Amino acid sequence: DIPNVFFSGTFSVGREEFAYFVSKRLDGKKLSKAEFIELDKETLFQNAEIIAKFLYRLHNEKDIFPIRRKDLALLHGDFSLNHILFNDENAVCGILDFADCRVGKPKSDFIYLLDDEDDEEFGSSFGEMVLGMYESYKASDKRA
Repeated sequence: DIPNVFFSGTFSVGREEFAYFVSKRLDGKKLSKAEFIELDKETLFQNAEIIAKFLYRLHNEKDIFPIRRKDLALLHGDFSLNHILFNDENAVCGILDFADCRVGKPKSDFIYLLDDEDDEEFGSSFGEMVLGMYESYKASDKRA
């Protein structure tokens, strides 16, 4: 689902101005790192595919925000486990929190995916699986 924005606006705190929007709540649940790493291999593979495709499409989006430099892309900016919703089958069904969205080097979105230390992250073996799939999409595009 893409959230339908009911209303949006801005507010100021000191000299800083912040934007906000209100939308319906997206369906899905969050998984802890412990719950995530216990998923069966097929579900982990399915989630890796979903995430790799999502990041590849996001990084190659040129219509929303045209970027002139080929080495830069539109980034989520805070792609961690606590910003993902899962359905009842534990498959990714939503990506949340684009507040840190920015332009940068695509591999920057993999920092949290490859982190083993933080309990809010996926763990490096899953991150490496996602990165491998992502790189294969990139290689396929270059051949086409």
